[in-house]
Formats: sequence, C-alpha cells, structure tokens
Amino acid sequence: RQRIKAVAVYDKNTQIWEAKPISEYDYRGPDALAREIPPEGVATYETACSAMRRLKDIGILALYVGSGAPVQGVRIVSDYLARMKNAALELRRRMKKKLERVKVPKTNVNALQVAFYQKAFEKLEETSKELRRKHDVAEFIYQELCLAPWHLTFEFIDVHKQHHGTGQLELQGKADPSGGQGGYSFLRDTEKAKGNKAGAATADGI
Repeated sequence: RQRIKAVAVYDKNTQIWEAKPISEYDYRGPDALAREIPPEGVATYETACSAMRRLKDIGILALYVGSGAPVQGVRIVSDYLARMKNAALELRRRMKKKLERVKVPKTNVNALQVAFYQKAFEKLEETSKELRRKHDVAEFIYQELCLAPWHLTFEFIDVHKQHHGTGQLELQGKADPSGGQGGYSFLRDTEKAKGNKAGAATADGI
C-alpha cells in the first residue's frame, strides 16, 4: 500500500486506485521514472527473480537470501557431513573385516558374538548410506546457492574490489553461463586458495 501511494491515488467513491496526474503530488510520470532505471538494472532484477524462483521450485526456501554467510554455512555443513560419512565408511570397512574373520569355522567365536558383529555391520551400513544421502543433499544445495547471481556478484566484489581472500576466480567451470563457450565463472577458486596455503606452509617449514 505504501509503495502504490507513490504512483497512484485512491478514489474512495469508486474504491479504485488511479494513476496520479503528471506534475501533481510531485509525480513525474511513468516515462520519467523509467528513465531512472537503466536496462541493466531491469536485467539484474529479473535475473535475481528468476534465481529465487528456481531455488524455491527445487525446495530451497530459506537459505537463498543474502550472500556469503548462507553459502559458507552450507559449505561447513557439507564438509562436516563428508567427514562423518568417511568415518562411518571406515568403521564399516573394519567391521566387515572383523565379521569375515569371526565367520571362519575354526575360530572360537560363538553364534551370539557373530550375530552381534553382523548387527553392528548392518547398522554401520545403514548409517553410512544415510550420511551419504545427507551429504549429497548438502552439496547440491551448496552448488545451487553458489550459482545464484547475487553470490557470483558477491564473490567478484569480495575478491577484486575489496581484495579479500586469494584474489583468484575460477573463470571456467559450473558457473560459466555460456557452458564453456567464452563466458566467465566468477566463483572464488577455492582449490587454488588451498594450494597457495599449502605452498606457503611448506615454504615456512623449509
């Protein structure tokens, strides 16, 4: 209601909003307002609306607002789930070897112990599958949030305008809007950042 008051007046008799007369109420008309918004601004707005619609359509309802912090939060969750998944897979591998050893007929292991190891293996199998599923979901959400136009803008400004981080962008990859046909990906190159940190640590050690 507050927004429409800037361009329209409400007729109490007809109960209809009508456009304000030009030059009255300090209203300059739609043409003057349109000249204040460049085509690039319209394209930016429509691109953001399209990205928000896509995120909502695939079920991401609460994490698309803003840039930087929400994406990094999902990245932290994804990394945590990856470590949990790998730990569960390692425990499953060890339990499988243990189960194979106790199933050998000559071993002095009773049926109750064998059943215990079998149950533990099945539980670890179930846990590892569930963690793999959760990690895949978190990774999918992270990738989708990274491709949002406001995050790509944030990455470019953060790296090249504010000089935060490594100052390197991917240029090519999943965020290239042309699909490798000459466009640019403005996602931060995290792999190069890791390599630079590792190289610096090695140099310090030497």
